[in-house]
Amino acid sequence: MARRTLDPTQRQIPERNEFKYRTIRRGVGHGLILDRVWAEQLKTHLGEQYRNNRETEATLKLTGLLEMFERNFRFMATREDYRKMIAKSEKLRWDKGFGLSKEDAVARFFESGKKQKISLSPRPSDLRATQDYPNYVPRTGSSIGKIHTRQIGADRVLKDFKKMLEAIFSIGDGAKKRANMPKLNVSRTVSKTIGKL
Repeated sequence: MARRTLDPTQRQIPERNEFKYRTIRRGVGHGLILDRVWAEQLKTHLGEQYRNNRETEATLKLTGLLEMFERNFRFMATREDYRKMIAKSEKLRWDKGFGLSKEDAVARFFESGKKQKISLSPRPSDLRATQDYPNYVPRTGSSIGKIHTRQIGADRVLKDFKKMLEAIFSIGDGAKKRANMPKLNVSRTVSKTIGKL
């Protein structure tokens, strides 16, 4: 008789545990598999338990600033307008202006740029169980030491970005001069390190 594969997302496995399972199982491989589980893996790595809070906060501030540039708001090149722009960009952050959690917002920023919540999709066939586990009981702490996240760069980019903006907005103090906003091109990199479990 052929073995049937089961999709545990149809049973009552806690969502948080399912995210961790997919992250660990896919993290064991020797390459990056960029299918629908990729966003789910990023969300797990950027959860409160694993993320670097300073880097996460800097990335979220960058999302607000980039939203400002995309919407083509007009500002005068004065310090007063700079303060207005920073206050407005805080409201446009992806975790505030679009109702996303911090992990959803940062994962989407790196993954696709879509401002949508990351939900569990059906498990890909390579991650499905070959037998049913009707009495599934989560083992608390079983993922400890298996998931590591290293975030770098966002805090430095934010500081440099703000320095550039301060220079632009200080030009017109005392004169009614429009700020010439630069065109922006942002590149995001995610890498994977294979280590022992």
